[in-house]
Amino acid sequence: MIIYFYKNVINKTILTYNNKISFINICISGSNINFQSELGIILLKKNKDINHEDIKNVIKNAIFAKLKDKHKILHIIPEKYILDNINNIKNPLGLNGIKLKSKVNLITCNKNYINNLTKLVNKCNLNVDKILYSGLSSNYVLSNDEKNGS
Repeated sequence: MIIYFYKNVINKTILTYNNKISFINICISGSNINFQSELGIILLKKNKDINHEDIKNVIKNAIFAKLKDKHKILHIIPEKYILDNINNIKNPLGLNGIKLKSKVNLITCNKNYINNLTKLVNKCNLNVDKILYSGLSSNYVLSNDEKNGS
């Protein structure tokens, strides 16, 4: 029954836009979504400015956190950085210090739920491009002008 409903919706969309659809994005919310905040820490090389690789490494360090059982990360959202106890740094690129921390927000979803949604889409002869948390999905589909209100 559910597959029939989704196939019907997809077929109507194809007819409406006169396009062949092969990939879709899925936006999800609800009880299968989990939010958690984590902290990553790295030591920096002496007399060296922070570069993109350092920022990537401190974020990667934060996402090694223990996730809720059987969950997969959907989004990684850096909130702020802390450099040698200087708090609330939005972008540490080019700064110099000894210890860099990142506070990162993770949005995760139950893996079984993702797998079942993907199977459902595949049964409609489609593929999943991205799975997004619905609270952030407008960032992925709006143009820059739409995001800026222009």
